[in-house]
Amino acid sequence: MSGLLYRPASATAATPAPAVLASHGYINTREMQSPFAIELSRRGFVVLAMDMTGHGGSGAAVGQQGFGGPAALRYLRALDYVDAGNIGLEGHSLGRAGGGRGRDLSAVLQGRGAGGLDARHRGGIRGRRQG
Repeated sequence: MSGLLYRPASATAATPAPAVLASHGYINTREMQSPFAIELSRRGFVVLAMDMTGHGGSGAAVGQQGFGGPAALRYLRALDYVDAGNIGLEGHSLGRAGGGRGRDLSAVLQGRGAGGLDARHRGGIRGRRQG
């Protein structure tokens, strides 16, 4: 698995920070998430922008191993400067699947202080839904 880790200076073992797993869309790479990751890091979040399986520097076929999400979540949880109970997911297009499924995803969404939003574009803009 390949990824870019964005760590704010305020994230230490003494003051662990919330984290975000950022996943790109189909036929893309981790660098696509850089604008989001940089801004979130400026706001105090640790961000792991991963190459999903079958993309960029990550091996395995597309979709294998939960798109790499479960391994990425394990990695984030193991970092002493990450608040393991406060990890969110951000994904573009296919990246929505990058956080894993089932037990892996529910573990994130049910964690202390964690929240989730399943937003899908349906032809609207700025929250206005059309059709």
